[in-house]
Amino acid sequence: MTDMIEIARTSGHGKINYVWLNRADNRVERKMSLIELVDNHVVGVGYYPE
Repeated sequence: MTDMIEIARTSGHGKINYVWLNRADNRVERKMSLIELVDNHVVGVGYYPE
């Protein structure tokens, strides 16, 4: 989470790759999030790439 905030703070937007527990099937999987700084808020969307 701190990496996402740092990306938003320094660049205003970006993406990050990491591993995450997929609650749908309880597997640890690769995940990607797109980050955007909007006003004073960090907004992000994450997905599991194939």
